[in-house]
Amino acid sequence: MARPTKQWALDKRGNWKGYYHTPGKRATERLLIKDVDLRAQARTKAQRDSLLAELYAQKASAESSATTQVSSFESSKRAFLEFIANERSANTLKEYSHTLAQLQSFEQVDLLKQQWAAAGQSPNTINKKIRTIRSFENWRVEQENNERAAKALPLVHARKFRNLKTDPANISSYSKEQADNILQLIEARIANPLPNVNPDFHRRWELLRRAWWLSRYAGLRGAELLSLRWKDIKLAPLQEDSFLDINSHEDARGKWFQVKQHHAAVVPIVHDCLIEELQSWEHDHEFVLGNYWKSSIELSRAFSRLQAQVGISDEIKPVHGFRALFATELHNLGASIYNVKELLRHSSIETTERYIDKRNNKISALRSLTKAA
Repeated sequence: MARPTKQWALDKRGNWKGYYHTPGKRATERLLIKDVDLRAQARTKAQRDSLLAELYAQKASAESSATTQVSSFESSKRAFLEFIANERSANTLKEYSHTLAQLQSFEQVDLLKQQWAAAGQSPNTINKKIRTIRSFENWRVEQENNERAAKALPLVHARKFRNLKTDPANISSYSKEQADNILQLIEARIANPLPNVNPDFHRRWELLRRAWWLSRYAGLRGAELLSLRWKDIKLAPLQEDSFLDINSHEDARGKWFQVKQHHAAVVPIVHDCLIEELQSWEHDHEFVLGNYWKSSIELSRAFSRLQAQVGISDEIKPVHGFRALFATELHNLGASIYNVKELLRHSSIETTERYIDKRNNKISALRSLTKAA
């Protein structure tokens, strides 16, 4: 758009337009007043010019204020991302940048949540993005409070976005048949090793079998599996109490494994079949699963490949699919949800309810309980 000779001009439709120039951008135009209304309010040309100048000044003030707010918001985002770049990993910076690039103002968060849900993003993904926005708001308010404190002004509070939290998704559980199919595949690979293959690869299948038993019948998380030492297992004869000591320590790769306070616990082993399995395993390493996998993500990928081979949907996320099956079976056999919560080391009952698959609440399990009574 060519720069007009005046700050306002009359277009072909009979509207007076004001032209606003932002440095480095094309001129924008806003409607000031219709020519019919202008002539009704001002008779002489001098009166009309005076009214146009007044209207232009009002619109220009509003335009400048909006531009200042936008530029301030964008500069806050850039400063926050610089802070994240110094404090967090490159992947975290990439995630934060992608989320904040879609945010133009905090009033837009509700609309963004609807757009993300319409695009098919999971509730957990949406919650993660909302936590990113909340972190940005908390950081921005903290910076503002530092400036206010220097000027002895009242402090402000950050938004919590409580009303925007999406309902968390339920954890997809394996069925008993699916879990057994995975174990059968592992045992078939152990019984029929491939020739001319590195022995460490054969050992991998035995370690996967151990991970299957511990996640299936003890409900351990992936990181807990990798960090479990033999000295953390307190085995006793059958019909007596045996325990797994879940606590903070270094894992098999020398990385510090920090258990949350409500996760750390001495967890009883409730399945006798797991006690028999643990008694049959060789103590060939300080850690039960050795040091084959570098992270819980690698262990989950190993189970994901087994899922694909036996035809199980990737909607079930290992190793939490085994935890969900562990919780579902105990609940179906009569264990209260509070007992299941303690075994899974959850901080709230709401989290435990997400692990219990209501579809697997078999009537046969309830009949067996009534017979036993």
